[in-house]
Amino acid sequence: MSGELPAARYAHVKPAPFWRKRCGRTAPGSEGTCTREPGHRGPHVAHGPLRRVVAVWEAEDSRVAQPSGRKPATRRPVGLPSKGSSSLTGRLGVAAKFMDEHIEEIALAVFFVAFVWFAIEWLMIILR
Repeated sequence: MSGELPAARYAHVKPAPFWRKRCGRTAPGSEGTCTREPGHRGPHVAHGPLRRVVAVWEAEDSRVAQPSGRKPATRRPVGLPSKGSSSLTGRLGVAAKFMDEHIEEIALAVFFVAFVWFAIEWLMIILR
């Protein structure tokens, strides 16, 4: 299958984080490249600005999109706290991952706080 797939159906698919390698397969007849992790399952997905899905396409080879030799996930018992990193680099990595996944929400919160501050300043000028 090499036909185009509807991008709205795959809007939930997120791109690979900026610190990880990306698939990089080019879309047929387009300049978009796959922004998912290498060895991903399912179709290739290209993301545009603000992490929005721009293009979705199936691989020519059905084997190309399948992971090779995938390891089973290790499971932790339910109820135990997750292993937190105590090193500075580990904490910076967690913070960078959080920023990458929630950048739009953080920007909106900053704009909201700036707007409230601006409104209070003008209210104080008017009431003088």
